[in-house]
Amino acid sequence: MDDVKYTMWAKRACPFCQKAQLFFLDNRLSSTVYFVDENPALLEEKKKEYSWETVPIIVKKAKGAEILIGGYTDLIQHLENE
Repeated sequence: MDDVKYTMWAKRACPFCQKAQLFFLDNRLSSTVYFVDENPALLEEKKKEYSWETVPIIVKKAKGAEILIGGYTDLIQHLENE
């Protein structure tokens, strides 16, 4: 899993965003978090790009491919199924 990186667009007060960020840290998963509280245009762009309406928006990059994971619950389910 060394070549796997997660990107998350989040809001600071969002409990599921906070859970996802802690999960990345606790499990030492490579991740980058972009907070969109002050940039609603970026959030709208990412919602359209990934066809995802809520935060967090979590994307996995591995082996040159990028896939939408979804939100926090989707992240946990995805990792349980790996």
